[in-house]
Amino acid sequence: METALELLDDSLSEAIREDRSDLIRVLSGHAEVLATASGDVRRVRSYYEQRLPHVPDPAFALYNFARMLSRLGELDQARAYAAKSYELSRSEVTDADQDLVKAILTQWPDLDEARI
Repeated sequence: METALELLDDSLSEAIREDRSDLIRVLSGHAEVLATASGDVRRVRSYYEQRLPHVPDPAFALYNFARMLSRLGELDQARAYAAKSYELSRSEVTDADQDLVKAILTQWPDLDEARI
C-alpha cells in the first residue's frame, strides 16, 4: 500500500503544480481512502487539506474535514471548520444543504446559538 501512496503522492504533486483541480480531487480522494485503510492519519489529514481548495461544494468538504478532525481529538479545529461549513450551508435552500445544517447542529449545537 505504501508504494501506491507514493505513486499517488507523486501524481498529486504534479497535479498541484499544474493547478488541475479535477485531478487533485480524484487523486487526493483515492489517496485518502488508502491512507485511512492503512491507519496513516497524518496522510489522511494532508489529503483532505490538499483537496479542500479544489472542491466545488466546500460546505460538505469542510463538514467532512471537521468530522475527521473531531475523530482525531482536534476539537477546537474541528469546531472551526464546522462553523465555516455551517455558515456556507445555512443560507442555502437545497434539501442537501438543509440536511447538512441539521447534521452540523447535531454534533455542534452551539453553532446555532453562537450566531444569535
